[in-house]
Amino acid sequence: MLNNSQLPITTQLLTLANPMSEAQSTQLAKIIDALFNDLDEGHSCSLVMDLALRLECDAIEINECLLASGLCALYQNKIISEYDSKPFSIVNTDSASLVYISKYLNYEQSIVAKVKQLMTMPETDNVGVSYQQGLQQLQTLSTAENRPNSEQLAAIIAASCQKFSIITGGPGTGKTTTVTLLLWLLYQTYGADLKVQICAPTGKAAIRVRDSVSNTLRSLEQSSLIDFDSNLFAGLLREGNNFLTIHKLLGYQHNSIYFKHNAHNQLDLDVLIIDESSMISLPLFSKLFQALNLDKLKHIIFLGDKNQLSSVEEGYVFASLVALHNDTSNNNDVYDLFTQIQEPNITHELLISNRNQGIIHELAQAILTQNESALTSCLESSEQVEVFAPELKLVLQHVLGDAHSTFRQFLSFAQNANNEHDSAELFRLFSAQTILCLTNGGVLGCDNLNTRLELQIKRILGVNDEWYNGRAIIILQNDYNLELFNGDIGICVLKDDRARVVFESGREFIPEVLPNYTLAYAITIHKSQGSEYQQVSIVLPTQQSADASAGRLLSRELLYTAVTRAKSNIRLYCEQETLLAAIKQQTVRNSGLAIFLTA
Repeated sequence: MLNNSQLPITTQLLTLANPMSEAQSTQLAKIIDALFNDLDEGHSCSLVMDLALRLECDAIEINECLLASGLCALYQNKIISEYDSKPFSIVNTDSASLVYISKYLNYEQSIVAKVKQLMTMPETDNVGVSYQQGLQQLQTLSTAENRPNSEQLAAIIAASCQKFSIITGGPGTGKTTTVTLLLWLLYQTYGADLKVQICAPTGKAAIRVRDSVSNTLRSLEQSSLIDFDSNLFAGLLREGNNFLTIHKLLGYQHNSIYFKHNAHNQLDLDVLIIDESSMISLPLFSKLFQALNLDKLKHIIFLGDKNQLSSVEEGYVFASLVALHNDTSNNNDVYDLFTQIQEPNITHELLISNRNQGIIHELAQAILTQNESALTSCLESSEQVEVFAPELKLVLQHVLGDAHSTFRQFLSFAQNANNEHDSAELFRLFSAQTILCLTNGGVLGCDNLNTRLELQIKRILGVNDEWYNGRAIIILQNDYNLELFNGDIGICVLKDDRARVVFESGREFIPEVLPNYTLAYAITIHKSQGSEYQQVSIVLPTQQSADASAGRLLSRELLYTAVTRAKSNIRLYCEQETLLAAIKQQTVRNSGLAIFLTA
């Protein structure tokens, strides 16, 4: 259903069109509305056949109307070398006819050009003594401690030889361990002056990858099987120096969609590692690629889970890149390392999970494989996964009813937290659990849950003020001046009777200066990407109570993302029919990347 008919941009574009009949103008308005609706839903383009079905007309009419308007360019080739500066574009391919808002076609084509350039570059000829010695030590470590395991070692060897690599895997498969060991090998190969940056789409994800790398390095220091020099990593681990959001890496410019680093002012880097790559939108992916100096860059590695939700914004880039050359020969029973190395592949999939080998791992696999009987078995056979009716009162009771609950422990600690050490423990306790919702709206949405939870929290604490110890908020928009980003969690700590909102980075602000925020006791599943919790409560409305937009959101990828946020326990507040319907519904985004990349 179209809902953008009043968009000012639609009206403005119609005034730029060639003179048309009233019927054609009406048809053009409907087409433009549909294109912007598809963009809002995460598609980078629209299929002409799909538009024709929705608008109840013929595909030829769509093409004729767009071209008659004078607002649309027509391209017959998958790779475009010369662009016509029109707001819309039709690209005819062998398999489909695609309609773009033109700048999104430009984004996809620019990514394709960079990826093809990266893939045609020769492999790094690492035959030096330092590289060979480092590799030998990793192989010894692998044999003795299974760290790295065979999959991880194959990914490390390939990525150390290739300029462009993708490492994908689910929770517990050791993506961060793999990339940390890869970094160690690269430092052995190139020396301490290697310029390395590690980044992620959100501040929360950047902090998490920094902590994961730090933990892995601490464990490596204890090993006598490799020559570990902590000085090599000292600069990398310096606070705020190398673990950044992508926006900060590129150099955000106030009130501009453009970054400081771009095709004309490229990044001065040797190695770039990007975590949680599935969360990166199409425009940001394009701008990141444009800022790469491929003559200087030695290695770029993307990390992510190919089964997780794609970016909240438009695009389907990471999944398209993984699909380009997906390594499907991995087998947990027989893994031929020699074969893997001899057959270069940009994508290396880690399947062996060191965590969640129990019921949570089984539940995630049941969701991915759409195995209804396995899903039902998981729900019925374990105390780690509990299922309750989708009722608001049950959620409130389980979170706050027990004085010894995880959340009540957090609240109790928050009442006396007032120093830096307390802040670290405060976030550890808060991150021990979370409530994940499908949407913000509705009785079982974040907004209502947060309101009801806060009412009870204030009653428990005996407070009436807006700000109180333990009040948790989530930032909803980026503020580059304050270096606060969409998805950052802040917790209130009263100091000298003044509210201070402390963030996981250790920085604190008075509430009045914060960008737009909301309560964070319950967050959407989308907002939880890049995070892990000991216990996760997943709240899904019944199919009857969910509105049409919520029904479209509920999918296999969404459910998998929610389940894999949990490390030990899951509470599901939903009907079993809702879960069975979700695993059958796959999120499909329109994109031309897969077509263009194989041209």
